[in-house]
Amino acid sequence: MPKNIPSYDLSTVLEGPDPAPLLALNFGFARARVLSAALELGVFTELARAPRTSAALAGALRCDGEAVRRLLDALTELGLVRGDDASGREVTELSRAHLVEGGPGFLGEHFAEVLAQWDSWGGLADLVRSGRRGGDLGDPGARGLHRGMFGGAFALAARVAT
Repeated sequence: MPKNIPSYDLSTVLEGPDPAPLLALNFGFARARVLSAALELGVFTELARAPRTSAALAGALRCDGEAVRRLLDALTELGLVRGDDASGREVTELSRAHLVEGGPGFLGEHFAEVLAQWDSWGGLADLVRSGRRGGDLGDPGARGLHRGMFGGAFALAARVAT
């Protein structure tokens, strides 16, 4: 066996806890960035107008066709888009309800608000080490006064309340 490759007792690996939830958690940043890019580009809104291939969508968005295809593949894997380039891509029910601009349940502003905190969260370990209070959340009187701030919480709270 090569020196740099660790050896495993296969029974330990197969009988131990499944690391899949940890791997999914660790890669969560990529899912958030896929969603963010799709919202920024208007992918869901365009696909809600009419299903289309990645090439047609790329033309409408003025983006690179191959890059749009890869983004659509990722969105399909996340369950936010369905279809393929042969039949055309379309939004799922979940995406139509919450990711299409102008819809009553649109959460894009909420996601943008959360993603704006991206860099601040990168310093969490330093804050824990130092005990410093971190983050500039702006003027307390202005927090939560725009639609995006609590939009995500409403969709959850309304279900609980009813």
